[in-house]
Amino acid sequence: MKTSLITLSACLVLAGGAFSEDYTRTETLTFTLSQGDDVEIYNINGDIILEESGASDLELTYVISCDDLETLDHINVEFDTGDGLECSVEYDDDWDDFGDNSVDFTVYVPAGTELGYEIAFVNGNIVLSGGSGASRLELVNGDISVEGFEGDLVTSLVNGNIELSGSSGLKKAELVSGSINCELSSILNDIELDAVSGDVNLDLLTSARVVVETISGEIAISSDYNATVEENYVGRSSEFGDGEFTVVINTISGNVSVKD
Repeated sequence: MKTSLITLSACLVLAGGAFSEDYTRTETLTFTLSQGDDVEIYNINGDIILEESGASDLELTYVISCDDLETLDHINVEFDTGDGLECSVEYDDDWDDFGDNSVDFTVYVPAGTELGYEIAFVNGNIVLSGGSGASRLELVNGDISVEGFEGDLVTSLVNGNIELSGSSGLKKAELVSGSINCELSSILNDIELDAVSGDVNLDLLTSARVVVETISGEIAISSDYNATVEENYVGRSSEFGDGEFTVVINTISGNVSVKD
């Protein structure tokens, strides 16, 4: 399954000046993966970009950035290739003075290889462009952006915005505080879009049955659908359209917009 782990480059760059001081450590590695393998990456502070490439192996680069050299020595990125690829950012147990630090990832994933992605970050941004298989993205504080991913997709975010397009396998997007902006040009399964203290904006470019429920929010639907919005003692609702699959939208303290 995992037949090679090649360190392409590793460097330590120290830079300081009158205006800023930044200490970084960068490493790039490649991993040979098989169809259906899992790719799991866990981090506290930092961004991650995953892009499809024409290479046959997965290439991962991480950059550790700190505001002092001592902290840099206490942050490590660890890998486990026993069953797919698991990557996690670890902090020494006896070190608690981190200041400002981050670990940013850039991952090039092989086109045509279906992988199971699980990305869980606390602070930062997640960008997934292309790729195939199944993906679960979880984030607290930041933005999630997915474009052109082929396969099952589930996203979860607290504080930020979710941008989704060109991902027909989307199953669920859930949000607390922020917005979900979703463009659907094709649908392969039922979809659920849930928001608390957030808005849901859906560009529906294909046929589907749409069910909307909102508490303390407004519903705006394109006139092309000839949909009606009903009010009751708990909020507003609407149901319209037809198609093989259903898009269910639920909000609490958030507005819903559907256009074609």
